[in-house]
Amino acid sequence: MATFWRNPVSVAIGGLLQKVLALYATICCNTVMAKIHDDIAAETGVTAAYARMLDNGTRTPSRDLAYEIHEKFGLKFGHLANMSDKDIATLRKLERA
Repeated sequence: MATFWRNPVSVAIGGLLQKVLALYATICCNTVMAKIHDDIAAETGVTAAYARMLDNGTRTPSRDLAYEIHEKFGLKFGHLANMSDKDIATLRKLERA
């Protein structure tokens, strides 16, 4: 079995297989993320393009929008990005008081 992978043809096939699997994973990921962007847009009233910009880090949401997205989808954008769920809940309670 070890000699099979030393064969140049086998190495080329292995590299091609790796590229095909990476492409498949990219297509699946992009499809899922597009759906999430559409869902965020529908639930929060922003555009899908704006949701993509939030995901890419191009735009930063308002505090209220960041909380809304986190509550509905569990995603963290803006000032919530590096916070734990427990910290977000505590901050939210403090801001409401």
